[in-house]
Amino acid sequence: MRIAARRFGPWLALLVALGLLAFYANDLKSWMLDDAFISFRYAENFAEGKGLVFNEGERVEGYTTFLWVFVLGLANKLGFDTVMASRWLGALFAAACLVLLAFAGRIYRNLDAGVIVMALLLLGSSATFTTWTLSGMEVPMLGLLGLLAALLYLRARSEDSSAHYVAAGLACALAAMTRPDAGLLFVAFGADRLLDRWRNGRPGWLPLTLGLTVLYGPYFLWRYLYYGWLLPNTFYAKVGGTWAQIERGLDYVTRFGGATLLIVCAAAFGILATSIVKRRYGPVAVIGGYLVLHTIYVIFVGGDAQPSYRFFGEVMPLICLWAAMSVGALDVGVVKRGVFVVLAVALNLHQAYHEPSMLRFVGSDRVAERGELAGRWLLENAPSDAVIATNTAGTIPYYSRLPAIDMLGLNDTHIAHRQVEGMGKGIAGHEKSDGDYVVERRPTFIMFDSATGSRKPRRPSDEQIWKNEDFHRLYSFHTFRVGNGRSFNVYMLDPEPKPAARPGE
Repeated sequence: MRIAARRFGPWLALLVALGLLAFYANDLKSWMLDDAFISFRYAENFAEGKGLVFNEGERVEGYTTFLWVFVLGLANKLGFDTVMASRWLGALFAAACLVLLAFAGRIYRNLDAGVIVMALLLLGSSATFTTWTLSGMEVPMLGLLGLLAALLYLRARSEDSSAHYVAAGLACALAAMTRPDAGLLFVAFGADRLLDRWRNGRPGWLPLTLGLTVLYGPYFLWRYLYYGWLLPNTFYAKVGGTWAQIERGLDYVTRFGGATLLIVCAAAFGILATSIVKRRYGPVAVIGGYLVLHTIYVIFVGGDAQPSYRFFGEVMPLICLWAAMSVGALDVGVVKRGVFVVLAVALNLHQAYHEPSMLRFVGSDRVAERGELAGRWLLENAPSDAVIATNTAGTIPYYSRLPAIDMLGLNDTHIAHRQVEGMGKGIAGHEKSDGDYVVERRPTFIMFDSATGSRKPRRPSDEQIWKNEDFHRLYSFHTFRVGNGRSFNVYMLDPEPKPAARPGE
């Protein structure tokens, strides 16, 4: 009976996890994140030979997902629709992540069937991970690469294999090319190698570094020469390094902990009692160390404004694996472990639909849907030489195909590098602006607020524009019908200047 459970348990758990993944995906099949369309715009410009740019002729690194953009660009070049390709690839990577977890014991042989079963059920039921399956975002791809890098490193660590150290380094490079913060994987692995060398005299850091450098080195040199900055433009737009930002990051981490309470408690126990986990599963402490590093990073950058705790979605496979090992290392018997899993899965399913930052948030998010309507209207009706200034930098520029001024600065170097007072007190990624700069560039259209615009200013950039005298002299408000009963509200540049209107008129 026990042999059958060990043999078939992971397969049954995999089927359940894939079923939950499909259930979540079907429930969210009409939703995509507006930010995903920023990557799509870069990908299609790349496929069309315009370069990895947001606006043709402007080299701004307004994405942090190079490998995801490259893959989508390749798919577009091969004739696939970029939006649909992102959804199919997201589903493929999410499912592959679960499959890799099911085979984890064959890569790192110290993992038993019970741990794999627990990890699969925890991950498959976690909306922090599954929300992103059809979102158009890079989260499933990064989750897969991070898990692969960790398993390869554990295999190298246990066998002292140079080949596996090189493979782990290559996986780290691919992960860091998908999102720069995944470079913390290499930091954790490198620190573990140096510590092991100091304690036991075993090498391994050189093959690991070689694996990373052979891919990431040329890529980093290219992106620095191409864009001219050490870090992506999005980092400068979002991060200020203030205490307020750190406080916001702490709040973000605390809310994530509450949303995934049992998993986080198990993972935290494993970090506090690493020696117990090591005794059972070997040199796996590096995973706990990496999760600590990642959490510190999330706190430092002030968290994220996207749903389902996106910054933890990419590491959720490792969190679930580490939590499962932490529980598995305790000599509490199969029944008590089963009770933990049942309760954790039940909490995951409950929180998915009741926690405000998860599917409740997603269910009310219509930015991409409405932005598509506005973008398509602009494609059909705007002059070919028009320029639009907007806070919605995804769907509107993507569908309109117009040059765009990103008023939040993600795709604008000038706005991203501005110093803003009170950084960290607002919404992450929505704090930098320069209304006077936007008006000085004289865009054809200026949109306040979000997807379909607003007559009244609602964002910091809107408020600054509203106080600019030239704006009232040069622009007039217009409302257009764009379908589905929606209005597109926008300020248009007048052919002839008029006397400045007073604010409030």
